[in-house]
This record gives sequence, structure tokens and C-alpha cells, in this order.
Amino acid sequence: MAEQNGFFLYLDQYEPIAELTLEQKGMLLEAFFAFNRGEAYEIADPVVRMAFGFFKTSFEREKQRYTEICNRRKTAARSRWDANASSDR
Repeated sequence: MAEQNGFFLYLDQYEPIAELTLEQKGMLLEAFFAFNRGEAYEIADPVVRMAFGFFKTSFEREKQRYTEICNRRKTAARSRWDANASSDR
């Protein structure tokens, strides 16, 4: 199965972080990329750590959805392959 090559940010997610400083937003963005690449990350700022928690839930939900879609497509492809192989006999 192909690895997920991205993550989603939605416009309505900006409001809760709008008041963060640019430095805090930068820390948050670094954490987004590290988390979604499966790398270790550390967030020293407690406000940024709290904000990241909300996004983390969304990222995990999207990854689960992606995995489920991949599995359904894999199963469908295997079924088609098996059907074609049996009809060729």
C-alpha cells in the first residue's frame, strides 16, 4: 500500500490559532510535518502543544480514512483480478 503523501489543513482550523505569534505558528507547522512524516518531534511551548493536539486528532482521522480507502480499493482490485483469472481458464 502506498504511503500517504500529504495532510489536510482546513480554513476553519485557522481561527483557533490566529492569535498565536508567527514563531508559534512556525513551531506548529514544523510539528505538522514531523508528525505526518512519522518523525519524532518535540513542542516546548505549552500553547503550541495544546493547539497541536487538536490537529493531531484530525491528522489521525484522515490517515485512518486513507488506509480504509486503500484497503477497499485493494480488495476490489483483487476481486476483479480473481474474476478475470477464473474466466481465462
